[in-house]
Amino acid sequence: MSYQGFSITQLTQILNVHLNTIYNYLNAWEKEGLLSLYNAKKSGINLKLTNDHEAFIKEKIEENPHQARKIVFQLEQEKGLKVGLRTVQRLLKKV
Repeated sequence: MSYQGFSITQLTQILNVHLNTIYNYLNAWEKEGLLSLYNAKKSGINLKLTNDHEAFIKEKIEENPHQARKIVFQLEQEKGLKVGLRTVQRLLKKV
């Protein structure tokens, strides 16, 4: 789009992104070409819960649907994984 004559300001409005993002896209395109379009692995937190942990929590939710604190305690005691109350509450909402 930049090569089609759109200004940076127009691109920010069309793509609904910040001005710096447009510059990052253009710089990446100039350095890497098509490879810059692929999503690279991003930094961030690693998830603590495996599928096994989630299955365990869902099983405990069925047994005790309104006792998130108890589930947090059971997860730590039985699986050795310490998670916050909010993590279990998020799963409660999913179920």
